[in-house]
Amino acid sequence: MDDAKRRTLELELKKMRARREEEEQARVQELTERCLPKKTLQHGAYYRGRCRANDIARWNAEKDCFFVWSHSCGAWCLETIRHPDDEKRYDVFTPFEEIAVPEKEIPLTLPT
Repeated sequence: MDDAKRRTLELELKKMRARREEEEQARVQELTERCLPKKTLQHGAYYRGRCRANDIARWNAEKDCFFVWSHSCGAWCLETIRHPDDEKRYDVFTPFEEIAVPEKEIPLTLPT
């Protein structure tokens, strides 16, 4: 491959990466804008939102986290997950709206 073609391909790759980064920043900004503030969450209430495991979670104010059903361990299991106000690095549950009790209840404590 000649130098001109290589430079052209490198430039295209750089543009694609920049576009992907802009799209990711826009997605994060949209989630941030739609996120319900932590101080408005009600203990025991269910919320529709977004995380890697599920789109429904239940807020436990005493433990300061959400409880969600996850299938990531190969079977359905109960997990806790933080609000974006408390975690900037790992997966969080971003709540968008409070909802009625779903079909599958989410307990407020992990099984022992």
